[in-house]
Amino acid sequence: MITGKQIREARALLGLPRSKFAERAGVPHAILKLAEMADGECPVQIERARQIRRAIEAAGLELYGEGGEAGVRWRAAPPGRPPPG
Repeated sequence: MITGKQIREARALLGLPRSKFAERAGVPHAILKLAEMADGECPVQIERARQIRRAIEAAGLELYGEGGEAGVRWRAAPPGRPPPG
């Protein structure tokens, strides 16, 4: 599961406009906009949500928590490498 709040947070951390992030995720801009509008689970097809999640993870971020505690953060860097970003 991924929430609209997590998608918005991820996009903010990456500093990307919605159109660029939609392109990276391989989803139409309108689908990403719909997904971001929800504070809870995003109301899009499961495969679209997976595409968005994969794009977030490929950018070096990770999703955590559930419900109101859900969020996104930079993944920890492996030892000896600087954190992403």
